Amino acid sequence: MQGFLGELDEDLLLASLEEQMEELTEELKEKKEEIADLIGSRRKRLREKLLREHPEMTEYLEESRSHRMSGRR
Repeated sequence: MQGFLGELDEDLLLASLEEQMEELTEELKEKKEEIADLIGSRRKRLREKLLREHPEMTEYLEESRSHRMSGRR
């Protein structure tokens, strides 16, 4: 389970960055798409690693992400 909490924390951090992207990129509007791509790319690698190392957490992460995304509408 080494690194497990760090990976969950990273997923939450990425979600928080996504939620705050409008504020974070006000001064860097031209970078918004690039930042979103970097976050998406990192999240994909993180989920792949979690699938390999902790497959039992996949459902939790998807539910958590779905819940966070529904609150953004």
